[in-house]
Amino acid sequence: MFLARQDRLVLLKVARTVDTGFDELTQQLHITAQDAAGEMVRLSLPYNSEWKKVFARLEKEQGASGTESFHALVRFEGNELQPVSYLRSVQLTSLKLDL
Repeated sequence: MFLARQDRLVLLKVARTVDTGFDELTQQLHITAQDAAGEMVRLSLPYNSEWKKVFARLEKEQGASGTESFHALVRFEGNELQPVSYLRSVQLTSLKLDL
């Protein structure tokens, strides 16, 4: 009953970003990406006022399809994958801290 929450995390190799868009109905930013195996994966970030700048930057940077490959640390939240941080080459970007 009082157990600590166990986050389920996975490191996902993203080959390229395919599409980025904000869903006004669910208030989430969706990033569609292709993983290293060629499968399409949808990453979702729920909107809140603290994330306003992050959303704008992610939409700008990842809106163009074909974004270079990177690794994404993602958290399982129910049936959704929520990105936590990105690793490109030697640059680590924490979505909450760095953007």
